[in-house]
Amino acid sequence: MKKKILSIFVLFIFYSCKSQINDTVKASNLSNINDYINTKEVALKIAEAVWLSMYGDKIERSRPFNVTLKDNIWIIEGTLHERKGGVPYIKIQKDGKILKVTHGK
Repeated sequence: MKKKILSIFVLFIFYSCKSQINDTVKASNLSNINDYINTKEVALKIAEAVWLSMYGDKIERSRPFNVTLKDNIWIIEGTLHERKGGVPYIKIQKDGKILKVTHGK
């Protein structure tokens, strides 16, 4: 049930970002038509949506979030400000598949 709600939430965020994707992507400069998540901003919005549904508001303490693209995989992680605790971490393929979600302790 929790995974179903998370999937619906991620799809909602993805489709709400669709206009941003359409504005920034032109078919002529796509190397792969399945590269839906092609900007840092879209990747970060999806990561935040997933983290909020899983971990709640505690992710806000991990701002700013670091977003990098490595081999067509977005890696987004929080910033550790204290000696204790952990940060949220997620890997998202450019086609939208979520590969890994964790939160350190």
